[in-house]
Amino acid sequence: MKESDRAGSVTDNSRENSELYTAEHYRRLEALINSAKLGMVIIDQSHRAIHSNQRFADMLGYTIEEVLELYTWDWEVITPREEIEADFSDLAKIDFTIETKHRRKDGSTFDVEVNGTGINFGSSPDDNAILCFCQDISARKEAERLLIESERKFKSFVENAADMIFTVNIYGHVDYISPNCERVLGYPPENLMGPKLLEHFETDDRFMFLRDIKMAFDGDFRTSYEYRIYNGERRLQWYSFKLSEIETTSGQPLMICNARNITEKKEYEKILEYVSMHDQLTGVYNRVYFNEEIKRRDEQNAYPLSVIIFDLDDFKSVNDNWGHAVGDRVLVECTKIVGLNLRKDDVLARTGGDEFSILLPATSEKDAGVLAERITRNIEKHNEKSGLPPIKMSLGIASKENTSTPIETILRIADDNMYMEKKEKKRLREAGELE
Repeated sequence: MKESDRAGSVTDNSRENSELYTAEHYRRLEALINSAKLGMVIIDQSHRAIHSNQRFADMLGYTIEEVLELYTWDWEVITPREEIEADFSDLAKIDFTIETKHRRKDGSTFDVEVNGTGINFGSSPDDNAILCFCQDISARKEAERLLIESERKFKSFVENAADMIFTVNIYGHVDYISPNCERVLGYPPENLMGPKLLEHFETDDRFMFLRDIKMAFDGDFRTSYEYRIYNGERRLQWYSFKLSEIETTSGQPLMICNARNITEKKEYEKILEYVSMHDQLTGVYNRVYFNEEIKRRDEQNAYPLSVIIFDLDDFKSVNDNWGHAVGDRVLVECTKIVGLNLRKDDVLARTGGDEFSILLPATSEKDAGVLAERITRNIEKHNEKSGLPPIKMSLGIASKENTSTPIETILRIADDNMYMEKKEKKRLREAGELE
């Protein structure tokens, strides 16, 4: 064999080996691309697909043969044909990464990320092409959409919630506060950051809050906390707090606080408390409160402790002859007159229909008798000028001087003394010695 023939044979073998290597290298690259679930398509200068891998065809729902009959605008959703032809007039210079939408054969669409790189197979512009790698990002976009929706809902919740949400450090300084604070409390966020929120607490409650925050950071939590805070109109209002500790990315612990305005609830509770302790007709205390208060005073061993029990004589005849409305007015007038003779710590209660009890702390039986006489005189003065039926009452007095006698016994003695007076008055009336 001639040397030139041998050289030619070597050259041919090298070219063949090179072509085999290139083909094998391409097959491996395509296999790698397919395993990575990347769609690959090559588009020529006329924007027609001239090569596609199976993954790209599957993404669009076509066969590879069908893809090779398509143009870019057949699957591109967002960018119209005119814009594609204008923006991609020289594919060799293209280098981009975009997010867009592709249309499947069945008309449905999906989100896709496209990486495009311009190439040239020859020397003329007609040999320009663009190599595109496409990745279906529908799942990621849906997750992003759900996250945005979740953030939008959370933002809407925070801005419109009845609860004001904020975080504080161990010193009670605000690190974050929800924007609804202006609607809930009446101050913009910048007026409540750092130590500024503390300035709006009622003084005693401010120290309680700081104490409770420190205890909470030490792990000692209560179910809820209640504090008084001045709102933007300088009105003192009640707020219920719930506390929970959170860890931040910086590692600094913070306490998250949910604060809700409970002023109306507290006012309603106050009304309920008043109703539960007071007689609705006369406004004086009722039997329940009187029994609890006399028991509390007795447990304090603060003697002497006296009791006056009285009821209205012949009150049934007032209701029968004048009507219940007049009878109610008589009861109200009676409590007003008696109340004017009492001290701040004395307790007047309606303990029956027309029966009343007076609790007199730090009062001897003698002093209680003096008070009873004064009440009787004032009732008589009232009767002289009143247009209502005259108020007639019988009173009984008893006093506890030490712990030896049960308080129940004292109440019974006072009640017995009242009925003894009532019985004596009835005897005197029947004898004509009393009007």
